[in-house]
Amino acid sequence: MIFKLLNLLFTTNTYNNYIVPEKNKYILSLASIWILPLIYKTYITNHLILSVILTNLCIVSPLFWYNYNHNSLLHKIDKYLAISCYIYLFIIFHNPIFFIINSLGLFSLFIYSEYCCIHNLQNMQVISHLTFRLFYFRLVYNLTDKSTDIIYIIPYILHNYYLINKKKINYCKDFIYLYLIINIINLLEI
Repeated sequence: MIFKLLNLLFTTNTYNNYIVPEKNKYILSLASIWILPLIYKTYITNHLILSVILTNLCIVSPLFWYNYNHNSLLHKIDKYLAISCYIYLFIIFHNPIFFIINSLGLFSLFIYSEYCCIHNLQNMQVISHLTFRLFYFRLVYNLTDKSTDIIYIIPYILHNYYLINKKKINYCKDFIYLYLIINIINLLEI
């Protein structure tokens, strides 16, 4: 079992026939922008290596999901940045119980997301991937500033719920709205 998990993490997968609907690409691309507050939090708390990893992830992930191509260079970079982020968090994390519980959630959701890809369960894949990111975000917030965790997590959930239930997504307009939402939250927090 452990070898299968490691194989999923570190190798390219062979299910190239997975087709991501345009709406799901946009949702996952826009959801990647929620990394911005994490970059700020890691920077002001002097976790500069994590800040650099997240900055690169915030650039690569929206590009990858906007133009999804399985096993592409952007996919591999996105995957390795996420793994690097996790390894870094593992090394520096101060609350092992919280880390272990979130890690179990992360790995369960990762495996389920891969299962959904293999079986073309597109809606479940997008929801499991968004939830996977939520666990990741919680780890970073718990490391940097536990008090702001809920300030960003609730809007993240509501925003993605809104996008999933929206009939048609206008990428540019929704990107601007999301950017404004994040900045308003940042201003309220100060």
